[in-house]
Amino acid sequence: MVKYDHKKIEKKWQKYWDDNKTFEVSVSESKKKFYSLIEFPYPSGEGLHTGHLRSNTAMDIICRKRRMEGFNVLYPIGFDAFGLPAENYAVKVGVKPQVSIAKNIKTFTKQLKESGFSFDWSRSFSTTDPAYYKWTQWIFVKLFENGLAYKKKENINWCTKCKIGLAKEEVVNGACERCGGEVVMKERDQWMLKITKYADRLIEDLDSVDYLERIKAQQINWIGKSTGAEVDFNIKSDFNYVLLHGFTGNPKKNFFPWLKNELEKGGAKVYCPELPNTNNPSEDEQIEYILKNTEFDENTIIFGHSLGAVNAMKIVEKLNTKIAGLVLAGGFVAPEFKDHERNYSDKYNWNFDYEKIKKNSGFVSVLSDTNDDAVPIEQGRILHEKLGGYFWEGESAKSHFCHEEEPIILDNLVESLRVFTTRPDTLFGATFMVVAPEHELIEKYKDKIENYDEVSKYISVAVKKTEIERSDAEKEKTGVELKGIKAINPVNDKEIPLFVADYVMMGYGTGAIMAVPAHDQRDFEFAKKFGLEIVEVIKGGDIKKEAYINIDGGVMINSGEFDGLKADECILKITKWLEEKKLGKAAVNYKLRDWIFSRQRYWGEPIPMISCDKCGWVTVPESELPIELPDIDDFMPTEDGDSPLAKLDDFIKVKCPKCDGDAKRETDVMPNWAGSNWYFLRYTDPKNDKELASSENLKYFTPVDWYNGGMEHTTLHLLYSRFIYKFLYDIGAVPKECGPEPYKKRTAHGMILGEGGAKMSKSKGNVINPDSYIENYGADTVRMYEMFMGPFDQAIAWEDKSVIGVRRFLDKIWRIKEKVSDKADDKNLIRLVHQSIEKVSGDIEKMHFNTAVSQLMILTNEMEKAEFVSGASYRSLILLLSPFAPHLAEELWEITGDKGLSSESWPAADEQLAKEDVLELVVQVNGKVRDKIKTKVGVSEGDAKKIALESEQVVRWLEGKEPKKVIYVKGKLVSIVV
Repeated sequence: MVKYDHKKIEKKWQKYWDDNKTFEVSVSESKKKFYSLIEFPYPSGEGLHTGHLRSNTAMDIICRKRRMEGFNVLYPIGFDAFGLPAENYAVKVGVKPQVSIAKNIKTFTKQLKESGFSFDWSRSFSTTDPAYYKWTQWIFVKLFENGLAYKKKENINWCTKCKIGLAKEEVVNGACERCGGEVVMKERDQWMLKITKYADRLIEDLDSVDYLERIKAQQINWIGKSTGAEVDFNIKSDFNYVLLHGFTGNPKKNFFPWLKNELEKGGAKVYCPELPNTNNPSEDEQIEYILKNTEFDENTIIFGHSLGAVNAMKIVEKLNTKIAGLVLAGGFVAPEFKDHERNYSDKYNWNFDYEKIKKNSGFVSVLSDTNDDAVPIEQGRILHEKLGGYFWEGESAKSHFCHEEEPIILDNLVESLRVFTTRPDTLFGATFMVVAPEHELIEKYKDKIENYDEVSKYISVAVKKTEIERSDAEKEKTGVELKGIKAINPVNDKEIPLFVADYVMMGYGTGAIMAVPAHDQRDFEFAKKFGLEIVEVIKGGDIKKEAYINIDGGVMINSGEFDGLKADECILKITKWLEEKKLGKAAVNYKLRDWIFSRQRYWGEPIPMISCDKCGWVTVPESELPIELPDIDDFMPTEDGDSPLAKLDDFIKVKCPKCDGDAKRETDVMPNWAGSNWYFLRYTDPKNDKELASSENLKYFTPVDWYNGGMEHTTLHLLYSRFIYKFLYDIGAVPKECGPEPYKKRTAHGMILGEGGAKMSKSKGNVINPDSYIENYGADTVRMYEMFMGPFDQAIAWEDKSVIGVRRFLDKIWRIKEKVSDKADDKNLIRLVHQSIEKVSGDIEKMHFNTAVSQLMILTNEMEKAEFVSGASYRSLILLLSPFAPHLAEELWEITGDKGLSSESWPAADEQLAKEDVLELVVQVNGKVRDKIKTKVGVSEGDAKKIALESEQVVRWLEGKEPKKVIYVKGKLVSIVV
């Protein structure tokens, strides 16, 4: 007998598949498509390990079965090659990422082909290919143009040694994954994506897809939608205000009367001068008038609307004293308007000393109306870019902030802490407030916080802690009171103390909480430690001992007009009351935050944005995409922590695409998530240089029919890619025919652990490389073992001895070919063949691969025992084997007389032939199983009862007694009652 030579067979069939382009696919309207997807592999320096092969093999099995079922199957492969791992490797060994990635992709390609996966290699690409990331950059441009990309200051994880920003997953035990250096929180200008705009759709559309329930739960929990109320707690202050109206305005127009009245309600002194010649204003006259008729000191907040914002900046330039703050609404820095020219364009100096304005202003807020009919939205962005501070971009009550009431302006003039609470019924019990260490209020009020040094020291320690450490409910509560400022509880006007504490985080709610110690254990412990008031507002517990948390059905007390009502009824009642009193409003909150999208690194897609002093942020024209990543030798960040690209004058210095003036290119790059969020769309049309992908190809192939990957990627990657897809769908880049969700089905697999059950890692030295196993036992053995080793959705430890057992099983199948005969099999083997077709077919669809392999082993063992095996039965075994061990199956198929197994039909079971001749009846006596008896299929009720009563075991249990009742459940059970 010729020995099973896996090396020769596998090499032969891999060449055959390549030469014949067996798995290449194109649009074919006459065939039903099936799009199968695995996660983009990251080509690391170590090559594939056995864990990578698990998902690939599972989906390959499904794809091979689908082809045999007549589907036009797209099973693509590519490489997610930008990002931190390649850059870390480059830093470590001194090899450019371009060089190491090219080498790694070559290694991965060899390993994947040797594993026998039926990928369409003609569609392969890397995220680092300029032809690919041209469209990644194009997507960013479209996000910006649609108001979903913006730049703002954000606290990020900062490695003090590498001098770079880190994503959350790049911080391990409070240290940098790359170098082990100390990680602190640092404020940086970051590009952000407004994923929060899609929060509701990202939840609601889960109803339309077939995801594992635990995957849906992860998505929903990460978004973290909750309903309740937003309530503003004003900060007690002694501010005075200067309100400056704009062109053709006066203190009696628009929102100014309402605004002045609202500010004076709180006891503030308000100056609202009527400026001269507002129809034909000049800078000198207006500024002189303001300086003569108003007063400014360190407690002054200046507000300017439209041209009034220009005047406000001019005033601050001239002041010799620092003011408390500057708020600008509908402001601009150049006389460029959307509707018509103004007559003061040549009467103002349009140069501003932005550094002096920032230095003279305690805080700056810029408010920009996205529907402004006069001032271009770019003007607000330029102001924010130049002055920093808080930036609001949204819809004002009326275009250009011209309504009688503009709440967003009041919100920025009256300092308040907005909290979100799911329990507004407990508001009367709020006795103190707590802000996160990163909250902007602390910096804004640093001059008024009497113990700022103590607060600053506390913050410096707090920001070094991980979220897990900070949110640990068991840890001792720490915090520092912000002495010198107080908050006002809006429901009873009581002054309450304000604290900073690390258990409150900016990533949740508003970064500030109202503390109700009588009814929250965490607040209770904090109040006890700092000797704070505890006010019971829901009766039922003993608040001297602990917080009363289980308050369903509790009765309200110490809550004014709500006393005596049930607490659960008051949630809605108090919310409505807050709205009537204009103290708060019903609100929905999300844990989800906008996505920090920029990285101060080298190995990533350059962000296609240009900064112009005149025009603000401007997108790179589509005709100039891609902006290619320069090939440089020095890929370490600057001393200030900017990207290495910031060192390249030739890269940075450009002309503004809008005004042709001198401008600077963005030097931040995109995160390694960027290219992996839309790769599945590019697979449908990977060579297209005119668009992301053609409508024809997208309509035919998308959505993805079945996507499998690790559970570790079923939260962020899945969320981000669904968001990007929905955006592309909204702007028409993805046809409406494709539907609003990218993946019809999403499943997940468990990890493969090292020998002994430990998680594989380089540091433990237990990473299992498949190469030696493929060399010694064959790719088919490795594939079958990975599917056989245990339930697909569970973590399973690798065992060498079991690999050998699977190889012996394949040897057995190989040997059976020698006993193939023209004779007919006995009926038991025929039955087993058809039962196996049923079992294996069903198990593949349920991803019960281990039991499918077990069934193949049962069938093989019976064939080995038989004197001979018919050609039909053996060929059925080969067909069932082919998705699992394709090389061996192809070889055996050729030996039996045919070639090209992929074009064969998947076997169909004959239900009649699969039926058993005998059935097993369970026999109970007084409800307890006493025997199991075999009888023929179709036995009559009378015969079934007779056989049961004559059973030796039943006779013994009856002890000569006559049964009161004998019940027969057809084909299953005989129940005897004594």
